[in-house]
Amino acid sequence: MVNDNPSAREPNTILSVDDTPDKLELLSVVLRKGGYRVLTAASGQEGLEIGKREIPDLIISDVSMPEMDGIEFCRLIRADESLRSIPIMLVSALCKDTETLARGLAAGADEYLEVPCDPGRVIAKVARLIERKRTDEPLAILASIVENSEEAIIGKTLDGKITSWNYGAERIYGFASQEALGQSIYSLIIPADRRAETEGVLKAISRGLRVNRFQTKRLRKDGQLIDVSVTISPIKDAQGRLTGASAIGRDITEARLAEEERCRLIAELQHALAEVRTLRGIVPICMHCKQIRNDEGSWTQLELYIREHTHAEFSHGICGRCAKSLYPDIYSEPNPGNG
Repeated sequence: MVNDNPSAREPNTILSVDDTPDKLELLSVVLRKGGYRVLTAASGQEGLEIGKREIPDLIISDVSMPEMDGIEFCRLIRADESLRSIPIMLVSALCKDTETLARGLAAGADEYLEVPCDPGRVIAKVARLIERKRTDEPLAILASIVENSEEAIIGKTLDGKITSWNYGAERIYGFASQEALGQSIYSLIIPADRRAETEGVLKAISRGLRVNRFQTKRLRKDGQLIDVSVTISPIKDAQGRLTGASAIGRDITEARLAEEERCRLIAELQHALAEVRTLRGIVPICMHCKQIRNDEGSWTQLELYIREHTHAEFSHGICGRCAKSLYPDIYSEPNPGNG
């Protein structure tokens, strides 16, 4: 209950809107005796101005007012971002008029108060509306976070029927909410070769277990297979009974492709490094025949040794000095007199 200990908390603020001064004053007295702080406005326009300035915990408005009636006032409250979450109670002597009731509820009213009404009933209704706002507000915030998350958050029964489908699920899997709700998760996004995996996960959930992030495949509406990381948790009701499962999925296709590319580049680099062989240290070479002593201690030709220890290949030719030494008749020095 609200206001159960006025000394322990600030009184809730109620904005009362009515163009009839006597009715406005009477309701204000009842509310103040109930422990509430009361603000008053004599018209819908004045009520909007005070509401934006004070942000009350509850708005009570008469239905029948000139210029702007309570139903139009209610619509404007619901259209204002700073006021739309405030509960609204419409006051009327015509509450038995179903058309009036329907118009008010369609405009966003939360409750109707029929006048004349017993003060105790007024306070009870007011307390219930304010308490509902106090308890529902955190749930509304949480619901907004879930709905607008970039990650796919899906609720489903234990046999796989989809019960909730957020914006992230629409973005990742391509199905609109109205296309997904009520459908089987198996026929919508689970590839045929992953059905047994999903059934096993739901069996674990039915035992009350939580399945932390595991990587798997999912099917988009366009037929594309994507890689996802999924965490699945049990859903329980207020009595602690298991009613379903929630799956939080993240598309990791791009991350997986980037990791594969990184691994490919590393493998290519390692292969290239393995192909590079460099001669190091002291290599024994015969000063006369120029043969090299190999790792086994035997002597081998220089070009064979280099070929075995590097990727170098040889093409054979003859230098000018050797040509003159071996073939003097062919490679003799030209006669200066012969030009």
